[in-house]
Amino acid sequence: MRKKTIAVLLIIAIAAICVVPVTVAFAENESSTDYSPYDVYKEFCSYYPDRTVGTQNEINAAYYIMKKLQSYGLVAVNGSASGASVSDNAYLQSFSDTYQIYDAAIDDYTTVNVASVNVVAYKRTTKENAKLLVIGCGYGNVYGLTTDGASQIKTEAAYENSSAVATVLDVAKQLKKANELDFDVAFAFFGADAYDCMGAKAFVKNNTQELLGYINLTAVSGGDYLYAYYDDIKTAHGKLFDDVIDRYSLDVKRAPFDKKTYSVTTENDNDRPYWHIGLNSSNFVFMDEGVPSVNLFGYNWSKSEESTTHADIIRTSNDTFEYMDKYYGKDKINERMVTARTVVVNGVLKNGELVTAFEKYDAGYTKLYSSGVYYGVLFSCIGLAIVLFIVGVVFATKITRKAGKPDFSTNSAFFNGSSSNTGSEDIFGMGDDGVVEGDSNDIDTDDKKTSDSTDSSEKGDDDDDIFGEF
Repeated sequence: MRKKTIAVLLIIAIAAICVVPVTVAFAENESSTDYSPYDVYKEFCSYYPDRTVGTQNEINAAYYIMKKLQSYGLVAVNGSASGASVSDNAYLQSFSDTYQIYDAAIDDYTTVNVASVNVVAYKRTTKENAKLLVIGCGYGNVYGLTTDGASQIKTEAAYENSSAVATVLDVAKQLKKANELDFDVAFAFFGADAYDCMGAKAFVKNNTQELLGYINLTAVSGGDYLYAYYDDIKTAHGKLFDDVIDRYSLDVKRAPFDKKTYSVTTENDNDRPYWHIGLNSSNFVFMDEGVPSVNLFGYNWSKSEESTTHADIIRTSNDTFEYMDKYYGKDKINERMVTARTVVVNGVLKNGELVTAFEKYDAGYTKLYSSGVYYGVLFSCIGLAIVLFIVGVVFATKITRKAGKPDFSTNSAFFNGSSSNTGSEDIFGMGDDGVVEGDSNDIDTDDKKTSDSTDSSEKGDDDDDIFGEF
């Protein structure tokens, strides 16, 4: 018995000697190289607070992103799945264009030249004629001058959009480890995002591969809630990502029923007749091209502000890592970014289901719907205004006629043919007391008003209207 016990102990000891070094080595490797999204977020904010468009600082930030993507084993646009060697510049796609900004000094718009660069890396499949799924975000900022030209504001853009940069990098790292997919994946970081998403427009213009879909991330580290917006109608890909959110019990809200739409401005070059916060990023660029899209962002949609507990941060001097860390804290920020990563990664890993869902998207129908709703509401309002005007005129005319009725008790001259008659011999024989003043029942003056209220719940999918989440 003693010999058996000793033998067992020896086997356990030998196994421990073999296992412990491997375990320790793996743990050390993970702790030294596998940063959390928060760590990358902090690092990017610290090294590149100024990413002003067209400057060397922007290029430096682009190189940081590129080196991260290369370290994950992702390839450039002309690289192959086997990892063919290409120059660093193959990951950088430069572009330039003009942009209209408001100049407060002259109280008018002026044209400026904008030159920037996108950073793009790919996870390639070996399947032929594969479509391309794009996962992206903007990475620049307006550290020196706001796009309206009205004021000098130093904004490090930690909230919008360093948090998205760190999250998309984390998504890229996770998906690189995944088995081969049925489609290619491009991880795109767009420059000049503050200039009406100029980088995203340049990418779409220069891309030659058929697009499967687009997943956008922006400002994921802050706001009261993390939202997932797909479209203003129910879509197959929206249901797929909703199922992922529900399956993993993720704290992500859908677009509310009341999206608080408003008319587009001249600065927004898009095909939609209305606008709302769900379209306020690069996703609208792809949607305008008929590409099904997902937009993940932090906000408080029902209040039309970032948060109910503090003032807006985006595009202000408070948009710094230190300020975000103070209000939200490391745990909350990291939790948000991990949640966004989980939504994207698990949605992409649906693979064939994702392809089917994206390919069901009917861009023509969604554009028709958006225009139909907008003009339907517009003409309804015009029609209602006309009806109210007519009712008002009729009502006012009726009141005027009633007020102008002749008082027979004091106008007997009309009946007797003599102006000297004072009414004592009027034909009705009523005298001064014979006239009955206006009956209160002649005109209904009661105002009966009803008001309908719509529950502006954060979860728009609770509504059963046939149009979905509009």
